Amino acid sequence: MTRPYFQKNLVVIFLLTSTTLFAQTPTVGNSIQADFDGDGKTEFAFAVKVKEQVGNPMEDGTPAEYSVNFSSEKMKSFPIGCCETRLINEGDLNNDGSDELTVFQLPMNGTTCSLITYAFSNGKWRVLINPILFASGGDYMEDDILQKRIFKEGNIVYYLAVDPNDVKSRLVKRKAILLN
Repeated sequence: MTRPYFQKNLVVIFLLTSTTLFAQTPTVGNSIQADFDGDGKTEFAFAVKVKEQVGNPMEDGTPAEYSVNFSSEKMKSFPIGCCETRLINEGDLNNDGSDELTVFQLPMNGTTCSLITYAFSNGKWRVLINPILFASGGDYMEDDILQKRIFKEGNIVYYLAVDPNDVKSRLVKRKAILLN
């Protein structure tokens, strides 16, 4: 059963070709869709601010707090901490028949962003890939760039990281360790 307040957050982009209208939902954003539990049905995930920031968190204030909520009642929401966030549908990374979800978050202070990948298993969300940290230099990360940071080749999952020994900060492919 879908909770009504989730439906107003659905973003649908229509692409018009010469003869056909296609609906496409984003794979990166504050609202994404996927088959997170492997039941063959689409669920929706939403990044929701659950607590407003009060004052300056660096000067005795408190930061905003966010959680990830779902359209399916069998998937409990979970907290993801402070600061602006975007969700990424990663597809099925661990070959369990369900899609995984990565949370991209900006830092409260500084320029080190994080990517944390979650999997829904046995009725619970768990971390599948430990946090991947990277400096953004304060620049906005485009959705298509975020979508490409974690990927699968064959049955191996990789992520792109900045080579610390490269003065041009080129990205290098690293094997991700999937947690059980």
